[in-house]
Amino acid sequence: WAPRSHYPLNAAVGPKHEVLGYLPYWELDYDEVHWDKLTTLAYFAANMDSKGDITDFNGWFGDTSKALAAEAKTAGVRYILTVVNFSSSSIDALVNDPARRAHAVDGMLDAVMSMGGDGINIDFEGVPKSAKAGLVALVTETTAAFHAAIPGSHVSVATPAIDWNGAFDYDALAEGCDGVMIMAYGYHWKKGNPGPISPSSSGDIWGQYNLEWTILDYFKWGKKENRHKFILGLPFYGRDWPALSDEVPGKAGGQGSYVPFHTCKDRAEALGGFSWDAHSQTTYFIEKKNGEWRQTWCDDGPSWEAKLALVNEYDLGGVGIWALGYERGTTDLWDAIADALIDPLPLPEEPTEPTPENPGEGPD
Repeated sequence: WAPRSHYPLNAAVGPKHEVLGYLPYWELDYDEVHWDKLTTLAYFAANMDSKGDITDFNGWFGDTSKALAAEAKTAGVRYILTVVNFSSSSIDALVNDPARRAHAVDGMLDAVMSMGGDGINIDFEGVPKSAKAGLVALVTETTAAFHAAIPGSHVSVATPAIDWNGAFDYDALAEGCDGVMIMAYGYHWKKGNPGPISPSSSGDIWGQYNLEWTILDYFKWGKKENRHKFILGLPFYGRDWPALSDEVPGKAGGQGSYVPFHTCKDRAEALGGFSWDAHSQTTYFIEKKNGEWRQTWCDDGPSWEAKLALVNEYDLGGVGIWALGYERGTTDLWDAIADALIDPLPLPEEPTEPTPENPGEGPD
């Protein structure tokens, strides 16, 4: 057996691009997995320390995870583990020590093989520039070990939309693994002013950074020929800021907070629906609560369609989702994925009535 997604993704039916969905351990009661639209389910997440030890598996070996692994196998979807480290000093100590890297690889491989999994996603954030070469080494060594031990396995690494510190060697990472999962969200962050968190474009008002800028930056530094390894990670969530007014662009009156898509949709519909921002090709809504303006920027179906069009336009490897469970009870975003990236099953042909070879003529 090999998962469906290990075969060419441009097969006659099913996903023709990578569709990687992160499922956080705090969303394990999620029972709406769209298996037919996924190629990879990434269990999020096991914590790794500076020594390369996995200190908390957060349910990876639990009953729910085992059930998910079985469902993924039946659906032909990869089931992989995400390993995280968000400490700059810890990452530096780990990746720059060959012995610690080897220990980390052994631990990841053992954890995945023990569950009959299909690969690993390395999500290290806050990577310092001093860890640039070491991270490439860890990713490359992990890929070699997984490919040797698990035929058809998939190793990917999470990378930023904007490499502020010059800490990520995009081309070496792409060439050292099977997929680079670009976290293309957070362009407007919680401590900044309200605005689109995953803008397809900028227009005249949002500055230079947007999805298209990110894609072209990866083409420049990660090499355009590696584009099929670039997975554009997009949000199943929005952000709600207290604002000083209803003006767009606006000024924040405090820190923004995360809102899952299903909540965004309910709140927007109560106000008459999302508003469309043509500059960023994203959606938002504005409300006044207890005398305070609030701006919530959250991508709905049309906004996702604009982003997915970029995946096709630039011939990227696929799309990533942060995170499954945040869209509970809705299908807007999945419908956009299906329309842009999934080849549907062919419709059955209508039966035809048999007709005589010589209509209107009787027997001889």
